[in-house]
Amino acid sequence: MRWLYVHFPQLYLHACGADLQQPQALLDALGQHVIDCNHIAQQQGVLPSMPSASAWCLCPDLQAQRLDETRQHHWLQQRAQWAYQFSAQVSLDAPEGLWLEVASMARLFGSLQQLWHSMSSEAQALGWPMQLGLANTAALAKLAAYNRWQQQPEPTIDAMDSLWQQCLDANPSQLQLTESQQLQLQRLGIGNLRQLLRLPEADIAQRLSPQLLTYIWQLQGKKQPTLTFFKPALTFNDDTVFIEEIEHRNGLLFPLTRMLASLSGFLWQRQLATQQLHIQLQHRHHNTTHWRINFAHPEYRQTELTFLCRHQLEKRRLPAPVTHMTLSVKHFVAQAGAQSNMAFSNAVSAADEHTLLNRLQARLEPEQLRRVAMTGDARPEHASQLPRHIDYHPHTGAQRSYGRPLWLLPTPHPCPTPERFDSGPERISAGWWDRNAVRRDYYRAWLGSSYVWVFRDDQQQWYLHGYFA
Repeated sequence: MRWLYVHFPQLYLHACGADLQQPQALLDALGQHVIDCNHIAQQQGVLPSMPSASAWCLCPDLQAQRLDETRQHHWLQQRAQWAYQFSAQVSLDAPEGLWLEVASMARLFGSLQQLWHSMSSEAQALGWPMQLGLANTAALAKLAAYNRWQQQPEPTIDAMDSLWQQCLDANPSQLQLTESQQLQLQRLGIGNLRQLLRLPEADIAQRLSPQLLTYIWQLQGKKQPTLTFFKPALTFNDDTVFIEEIEHRNGLLFPLTRMLASLSGFLWQRQLATQQLHIQLQHRHHNTTHWRINFAHPEYRQTELTFLCRHQLEKRRLPAPVTHMTLSVKHFVAQAGAQSNMAFSNAVSAADEHTLLNRLQARLEPEQLRRVAMTGDARPEHASQLPRHIDYHPHTGAQRSYGRPLWLLPTPHPCPTPERFDSGPERISAGWWDRNAVRRDYYRAWLGSSYVWVFRDDQQQWYLHGYFA
């Protein structure tokens, strides 16, 4: 097996929307110690495990957030959802890592190098810092990722041997050991893994700890770490926490664009589309705002999702500054389910038709976008209606009667007997169920220079009902 470890450094600080151009720190849940900090904070002397009071003394401008483990796990699950397009076996390694089994994916992507490149490119486009490590064992892949031992994958036997040699020469601080384990090795005068492996395994377990021996076996591939594989749910959720409150709706567009990019990837890898987005906005001193954005047709493309949401935002007003935004989708349809039924041109593709209708709905109010729908009533004046597009259901079983004109008069007008008939009669006897019964014989005929649709009622009176082009 081949394992790819994905490390997202400073995941919490990046996911929560912190301004990383400023000194930032992540504190424990009680706010007493620094768990993590960005490079700018480190330049001013702030370090992990430092008391928060000391950190503020060194860096008065330090912006700090307390750890929320539930939110942290949620963000790691989001990364797992994204990584699922690259491997069917994804395992979470909290708080900032993922394991992917990739040997079975080499043929799909062409090579492991191409898979590596695809992941790196997509993560860079999303603005996610990421470190990768590829090895024959899961534990060694994690070390390679954390220590940046690989700039690009070389899944050959020689490359794997070279990676193992780097592991043998690594000092204890590079081996992801606990502080107590590092102190024990220091007392024994052991400076790297190669020296440690010279000891008999029984001595390692007795003089150090059984856990350390198990870890060595995991590095060597003699024992596999316990992995629980991620099972993605068919729902999408993404959120952004704002360090500074967003006071204007345009300020929501940039973080929303990033979230829509994640949604588009989620939909693409599952060959799905959606017709409704739910945006939830939280405010400091106001009730939560809920926005539902509906599309005329299901959509999955990032460019179109962004275009439609931008126009929807222009029609909405923020009741109060926003501190937290969540994008969620719960209803999906298959991408292949769309069929074109555009009447005005057989050359227009289904995608073009849906794009046009979605853009019209984004600009118009729901009452303004309507579709012609057949009702199944034989009476021409009741054979069609104009429902709102969001209420339109094209597969009702009703079919358009060909040979009738598209241009019908609001009410039939009395007319003289036609000079010439082209076809007919078409007899219609209907409406008895609503006490508006009609009995008519329809003809395609000529009245002067006009090609018309006329009928004769049961009183033998002629009426003009429509014109042909």
